[in-house]
Amino acid sequence: MPERVTNAAGRAQKETTNLPPRSSTFTVAAGGGKPAQTYTGLDVRKAVHAGHKEAERLKTPGISKSQIKQSPNKSFNNRPNVVPQANTSSSSSKTTSTQASKPIPSMTVDKSSGKPDQKPGREVPLPNKPNPATRGPARVVTQETKKSNHTVRGVIAHDQSRPATSPGYNDHFQVPEKKQKPPKPQDVMKGALHYFSHPSD
Repeated sequence: MPERVTNAAGRAQKETTNLPPRSSTFTVAAGGGKPAQTYTGLDVRKAVHAGHKEAERLKTPGISKSQIKQSPNKSFNNRPNVVPQANTSSSSSKTTSTQASKPIPSMTVDKSSGKPDQKPGREVPLPNKPNPATRGPARVVTQETKKSNHTVRGVIAHDQSRPATSPGYNDHFQVPEKKQKPPKPQDVMKGALHYFSHPSD
C-alpha cells in the first residue's frame, strides 16, 4: 500500500468521531441456518480504518472504472426498507414511520440539500467470521460531517432469517451496540489485592 494512502488513512481515522469502545459488542442474530456473529468495537474500528484506506486508494490517478466498481466501499443512502422488522421502533415520539423503517433512523441523507453532513454515507463490510472468504451480513456505516471528517453512524446487517426469495432479503437493520460496564472501584481493588497476594495466579 503506497505511503500516501497509509498516511492519509491514518489521519482520517484519528479525525473520525463516534468510534465505539474496543470492548463494545454488536451481535447479528442467527437465522436461516446461518450462525449468529458477534463483532467487537475493535472489529468496527478496523473496518472503518480499512474504509479510509480504500477511499484513499480510489483517489489514485488512472484507476480504472472496474476497480472502482469492485471496491468494497459502497455508497449508503439509508433508503427505507422494503419489509420493516416487526419490532422496529423508536423512543422518540417525533419519529415517523418512514424514519423508523430506515436502516439507521437517526441518519439523514438528502443529496439535494447540498449539506456535507447529509451526503450519502460510506458502507464498509465487516468480516464473515465463519467463512472469511465470503461476504458477511454486517456493515459499518460512516458519514461525512460539516467539518469534512467522518463519524460512525452505526453497524447494520441483513436479517439472516429471510430467504433469498423474500422481498426484504436485501434490507438492512441497525445492530444495537452493547457497551461493557466498567468495573466497580471495589472490584478493581479486590483484583489488585489478589494479584499482590497471589502473584503466581
